[in-house]
Amino acid sequence: KLRETILDIIKNDSFLKSRFKNASICGPIEGYPLPLGSKLKNLSGDHYMLLGDAGHLIDPLTGEGIGNGMYSGWIAAEQAIECLKQERFDKSFMNAYDIRIKRVLGSELKLSYTLQRIMVHKWLINFLANRLHNSYRLREILTKMYVDLELRKKLISPLFWFKLVLNIK
Repeated sequence: KLRETILDIIKNDSFLKSRFKNASICGPIEGYPLPLGSKLKNLSGDHYMLLGDAGHLIDPLTGEGIGNGMYSGWIAAEQAIECLKQERFDKSFMNAYDIRIKRVLGSELKLSYTLQRIMVHKWLINFLANRLHNSYRLREILTKMYVDLELRKKLISPLFWFKLVLNIK
């Protein structure tokens, strides 16, 4: 209920209430869901490449997309240079862009999507929050997992969770 929530916040939040006191709504409140990288799509074809949000390269777990957008832009620029050199803009030549994106970002997006699906379980999140509260070591591991993809892969391992439950190092 995002529409009702935003209106409630504007009406009741002390900072926003005063800031919007003379404002009026002049159109519908609209939004658009983030194009998450839950499943990699075809990113190129005859004479085009999709990057960033247009390529659904937003991390499904964190919602972060700027880094992936910049990285896909870099890869697209390199692909465009090759296209100009070879004077080829056809789908089969452009497929090199898709292959690089999948190689570089695909495993990270897939892992984030898997973790996102795991995190819909409220009991698991509550359990993890309690463990985090009581364990400096676990907080340190999870913090490092944000930037270390190899370490993050452990989150989908049943052995990781088994050790977590038993508090084994």
